[in-house]
Amino acid sequence: MTPGLAGGGWRSLAPAAGLVALQWGLLAWLGLPLTHDGFWHLGWVEGFNHAVRAGWWYPRWYGEAFGGAGSPSFVFYPPLLRLLSLPFGLVTEVPSLQLRGARAALLLLNLLGAWALVRRLALPAGLAALLLALAVLNPYLLINVWLRGAWPEALAMVCLWPIASGLLGLLRAEGGAGWRVLLGVAGLLLAHAPTALLFAYAAVAVGSVLVAAGAWRALPPLALAALSGAALAAFHWLPAVLDQSAIVMATGVELVPRRWPLLDADAQPFSRGLGWIWLWLAAVAGFAALRLRALPAPDRRLALALLALLLFALLLMLPPSALAYVHLPWLGRVQFPWRWLAPASVAGIALLALVTQGMERGRERGGAILLVALGPLAAVPLLHGLQFDREAQTRLDALFACGRAGADCRRFAADGERADRAAGLAFAGQHVGHYGPWLMPDGRVWRSEVLDYLPRSAARPAAELSERGRLLVAPFRPGAGALRIEPPDAGRVLTQQRAAQDWRLSLQLDAAATVELEVLRYPGWALDIAGEAAAPQPAHLDPGSAFHRVALPAGQWRLRLHYAGTQAERIGTAISLCAVLLVGAMAALRRRRRRASRRDEAAHG
Repeated sequence: MTPGLAGGGWRSLAPAAGLVALQWGLLAWLGLPLTHDGFWHLGWVEGFNHAVRAGWWYPRWYGEAFGGAGSPSFVFYPPLLRLLSLPFGLVTEVPSLQLRGARAALLLLNLLGAWALVRRLALPAGLAALLLALAVLNPYLLINVWLRGAWPEALAMVCLWPIASGLLGLLRAEGGAGWRVLLGVAGLLLAHAPTALLFAYAAVAVGSVLVAAGAWRALPPLALAALSGAALAAFHWLPAVLDQSAIVMATGVELVPRRWPLLDADAQPFSRGLGWIWLWLAAVAGFAALRLRALPAPDRRLALALLALLLFALLLMLPPSALAYVHLPWLGRVQFPWRWLAPASVAGIALLALVTQGMERGRERGGAILLVALGPLAAVPLLHGLQFDREAQTRLDALFACGRAGADCRRFAADGERADRAAGLAFAGQHVGHYGPWLMPDGRVWRSEVLDYLPRSAARPAAELSERGRLLVAPFRPGAGALRIEPPDAGRVLTQQRAAQDWRLSLQLDAAATVELEVLRYPGWALDIAGEAAAPQPAHLDPGSAFHRVALPAGQWRLRLHYAGTQAERIGTAISLCAVLLVGAMAALRRRRRRASRRDEAAHG
């Protein structure tokens, strides 16, 4: 029997499962946090499921983003959250219900991941239950789920549990431990890009400690499992990395703290709140350092590695770390230094679980219980500003339904003071910061100034904001990009067919004209043209246009705009397919060996 299974068994799971059910019930009743992250992910989940229902089983392009002109799906935010929502998206077309299902799955997976680690430790049942409750009420997880609406980052935290559990198994020479690392790494890469990047940096610190501690035997299987997980997820991350130069991205280097937030009177409440979580983790690190000698050698090595990761993360959130973000460009890709709280908090909870093994009643156990209890309390200064708006969520669902059905969206027309400002209604009835997509009185959507993941072809200097705004005014739904013929009286559309990623039309031009299809130019899209006496050929696009724009002479023309994919996508998919075959063969071989071992044991009585 696995050590500590009685302590970390089903009984210890029950209180934490009740906390998961309570959280999901409250989130389902309250609705969405009023943040731009929450609204964005709702829109992307709906866009993904809409495209799947339309026949595009893995849509790499969202047609409705940026005012109907489109944007790449997974260049920055990986697909795991949307894949979790897919079963619910096939049952209901209400976006908020799809996202509620994904959030429920996220909370449940977090609990099961923590339980997989805790059940392998020799913990008293009560302490195991407390640690599982802390995993459910992990302060940074609470911030992402309840306050920020940053569900992909929360998913990435979930994927760190099997990595920690697998590493413990490798150090103990347990069978099947590498599979947990493999799945955890693959899930991490498919959950959240910045957290995956943090993990890559953290792996260097953890690996260095393992080498220094003499854990050489665990490193080859660990590296093999991690590389296999990365290969399985290559269909996503390889094109995401290679095609990133085609989009405009924001970095958060300017958000590195210049002063310690708890001592800075001018610090934002959010920064000060994160400072309390930092202090809690620092206390966990100090407590664990005092308890290391009491652990057996394999567990002590893992505890040392987790402690190194925790200290590494805490240091990179201090003001002097600003220089590291400036001089290490890839480190700046994490965007916000507080993201280090994701691996740090999971490492801190796992570290607490390790060092409390076999702990007798007394001051040390009381200190451990106190640290466990202080974890959720560290999130309280941040959670006091929670805001929910069920009416706004209802408006969002109605807006998506309106666009999906092609109905008249003018029932969302502007009124009162907002109409006087010519702003229209804010998305979901709220102005979501400077990211705001605005619904105009005539049913169009206009994306305002800051466009983080905008295809670079549509970027314009600040002096051309009016032109930039014009480019991004378009019908709301996908594939809804309009067709322009300039001059308008130069021709007409004869036939037109629209699919999820394929737009075919035939035109009759009575004079030379410029034809513009309002889908943003981005790697992977191809525009083919065939004339009365010409074979299909790629179009020579106007390099000055953000859209697919081409000049044609008079005559009858057939145009096809379709998403053909990029070379990076094809290479990544090929690597993932090879990895699936290799991992499948390894699994089959392992299963055969286990069967042979059981037969030998039975034969020898």
